[in-house]
Amino acid sequence: MKELFDVHCHMVPGVDDGAADLEESLAMLKMQHEDGVRKIIITPHYRRRMFETPAKKVHEQFLKLQEAAKKEYPDMSLYLGCELHSNMDLQDILEKRKYVTMAGSSYVLLEFSEGDSAQHIRERVYNVLSCGYEPIIAHVERYQATVKSVGFSSDLVDMGARLQVNVESILGKYTWGAKRYCRKLMKEDLLGFVGSDSHNTKTRIPNIGAGAAYVSKKMGEAYAERIFHDNPKEMLRDEIEIDLLELLRVLWSKIGYVILAALALGILMVLVSKVFMKPQYESTTKMYVLSKQDSSSTVTSGDLQASSLLTKDYAELIQSRQVVETVIAQLNLDLTYEEFLNKITVTTQNDTRILSITVKDEDPYVASQMADAIRVAAADHIQNVMNTEAVNVVDEANIPDEPVSPSIKKNGLIGAIAGAFIAIVIIIIVYLTNDTIQTSEDVERYLGVSTLGIIPLAEGQKKSKKKNKNGRGRKK
Repeated sequence: MKELFDVHCHMVPGVDDGAADLEESLAMLKMQHEDGVRKIIITPHYRRRMFETPAKKVHEQFLKLQEAAKKEYPDMSLYLGCELHSNMDLQDILEKRKYVTMAGSSYVLLEFSEGDSAQHIRERVYNVLSCGYEPIIAHVERYQATVKSVGFSSDLVDMGARLQVNVESILGKYTWGAKRYCRKLMKEDLLGFVGSDSHNTKTRIPNIGAGAAYVSKKMGEAYAERIFHDNPKEMLRDEIEIDLLELLRVLWSKIGYVILAALALGILMVLVSKVFMKPQYESTTKMYVLSKQDSSSTVTSGDLQASSLLTKDYAELIQSRQVVETVIAQLNLDLTYEEFLNKITVTTQNDTRILSITVKDEDPYVASQMADAIRVAAADHIQNVMNTEAVNVVDEANIPDEPVSPSIKKNGLIGAIAGAFIAIVIIIIVYLTNDTIQTSEDVERYLGVSTLGIIPLAEGQKKSKKKNKNGRGRKK
């Protein structure tokens, strides 16, 4: 038989009437592991005036158990759910407290009191459905209204609810009536899930393995695998899997919107670049600096090496306050020292004594003038400070013909890519949050039922979308 699931148990330590501490939780896990259970949805109680442990504490205790379980049983996977009692304000909880769902899916494990009427059960089931979730009725064999009428149980399934029974009831350890009712559910194919509802290691123990073996003997292995493996796995798939093929089909069907968004934002970026961004021009001049170690006229290899090592010093001198303020005064520029520095870039090539001075400005002629002025002022300053033999001109500053920025093509391309990305993200979000039934194929695909017929719209009547009341929405 395939690996087994337990979808209802109380193993988070110290949060309800289940495991008292981590030691007992791990002991219960050991029993589950020996039974062949490999995936467990742990469902702490949440019930008014009885079990109202803050969600933060529940989550913290679950993480402790999960971390310990990884070390002891690395082949097991634990998920957090909740056993939500029907006496709570379900709508408020489901809207504001998403932690009450089963493993973060659209499923909600809903508990009732034994004497609750059929009307009460029906109303609360509908309440959960109307919030966009799919209720799983916990240990349905305990309630008088369901046990005395398999027909009512069938009605609940037809509404969109799923039925869960405890494994001990299947084995006849609860009451004979409960066992008989469970057998009827299986024969009528109304049973969705089996849980242990285990609380400890003595009186309410995990016993999934024995239940799976019993059902396999009475109903066949295929049926046992369905309720102990396939259905729970489908619940987890609701949370962790996305139909990639369908998503790709949706994206392809909306490719026109993606292209339109790309063109719109690309064109917008081109217009912004042309209208609102001022063009910047760069002018570059180059200088050669040689530092002599003695008074001889011969240039030695030591001179060349020393000059190469000092290029960083020369670069700092070029950007010194004295040089910059001299140029500002000479050209009568309305710039501060810091503003001028932002326009200058000084670079050196490895193993050379050549320094490149690049100046960026909105006016190409001003950029050229500033570059030459810096070179001249820097040459004097370097000779005075470093006692160099000569500072020679390699290249005078050029007058640039084309701006270096903004790059209209580059900005347009970035805009187009961003537009396409935004459109794709929006399409994916709409797809994942869309829980409407639109076609007969959707009915069969997401609800698992067949359509009996299609009623055509009257002439002039507009199409409308109706919410999927069973809360499954699209498979994820």
